[in-house]
Amino acid sequence: MGKITYTMSDDAVLVELGSRIGQKRLSRNIKQSRMAQSLGVSVPTYRNLEKHGVGGMELFVAALRALNDLESLEHVLPGRGESPMDMLLGAKPAKKRVSTRGNVKVGNGKKSFASERFGTAKVSATSVINTVGSKRAQGKTGAAAKPSIKSTGKKDVK
Repeated sequence: MGKITYTMSDDAVLVELGSRIGQKRLSRNIKQSRMAQSLGVSVPTYRNLEKHGVGGMELFVAALRALNDLESLEHVLPGRGESPMDMLLGAKPAKKRVSTRGNVKVGNGKKSFASERFGTAKVSATSVINTVGSKRAQGKTGAAAKPSIKSTGKKDVK
């Protein structure tokens, strides 16, 4: 069994995980046919899990359960249990969804067009229309001037 690293392709990681399932099965002296039967799949389907790492997460989890090693998944992505000390100190509970408020950097960390142009990541349609309209009225957009209506109700073309 090799070590899983970032230099490995996704397929190589899946093959390694399948191989580890196979090693656990062998260490418990269980035949592939018996394992496949206990999982409710064909022997070739189970063999593909061990050899190529294919079959889906459902089959992977079922195989670990059949091998009585489901708790090994806790090491993959450990859950954050709220300890009594966290509760005492008032620690924040784990996030349940992504925040859409504030300036959130995504991707390469560059400011978005909206934040560059309007100074914020949250831009309303009205502010865009007002900004573009005022620049157009000042002749800064390069587009043909549009007629504007003054408070007197008369049209004035600039």
